Amino acid sequence: MSTKMIYFHTLSPLHVGAGRGTGLIDLPIVREKATDFPILPGSSVKGVLREGLRRSKENISFLGSDDSEAKKASVLNFSDAYVLCLPVRAFCGTFAWVTCPQILNRYKRDLKANDIKVPEVKLEEAFVSSDSKIWSDGKIILEDLDQKKKLSPETDAWAKKIAAAYFKGEADWIKGEADWTKIFIDRFVIVSDEVFNFISKHATEVRARIRIDQETKIVKPGALWYEESLPAETLLAGLVWQDDALAGEGKNYFEKLTALLAKEPEMQFGGKATTGLGRVQVTMEG
Repeated sequence: MSTKMIYFHTLSPLHVGAGRGTGLIDLPIVREKATDFPILPGSSVKGVLREGLRRSKENISFLGSDDSEAKKASVLNFSDAYVLCLPVRAFCGTFAWVTCPQILNRYKRDLKANDIKVPEVKLEEAFVSSDSKIWSDGKIILEDLDQKKKLSPETDAWAKKIAAAYFKGEADWIKGEADWTKIFIDRFVIVSDEVFNFISKHATEVRARIRIDQETKIVKPGALWYEESLPAETLLAGLVWQDDALAGEGKNYFEKLTALLAKEPEMQFGGKATTGLGRVQVTMEG
């Protein structure tokens, strides 16, 4: 079985709903059961990619077929994509891309990378890269969390590795001058698992929505609800693997998927598309 990493960078807030909520948020996002971290379900990933291939008039049979006469299993399979870095408001530098050891260890396992150590982070500490611009007087303030600034060579290494995965080709397709690799490294932060757990629950975007009565032009009775989204600039990562038995000897269907993403790196995921949500840049491991 051959595997590759697939990466998602939200360019606008992303709402992949979990149905009706039971708490203060009426429409929460999907989360993992064990960690409660937000995810992008593999079924959503596969569905959007199939639609992208269909629009490009490409053969989509390698992603499976539900044709009653010729049912076929998918050659490529997709895991749920987990949050790798979550954007969080910061006192200095506007915002930070925040992750934690638990997530980095998971990413390291998926990469099969043994060349970078994951630093141990205490509850009151936050590791930043040596080029960081988001601290002042030895402190990093994320939302209302006050953390002590720490430096380590491992943090620099992780910042560069993640930046290379997400931003290596960005200048080509946005045709811009911004050095997103440097912007990311300047804002990369590793906090403790406990702090990230708190952030992942309380630093997502929650919007109040209403519905207008077309006759009275005022809010319909009871038509006020709150919906949750992953904020713009969230970075997610997942796995895609090829079933070599279904693919056939010597065939590589990753190339078809890579070709699609080269032509159409920006796709729409989740709901609320008409209100600007769900713009996501998708890239594959080279």
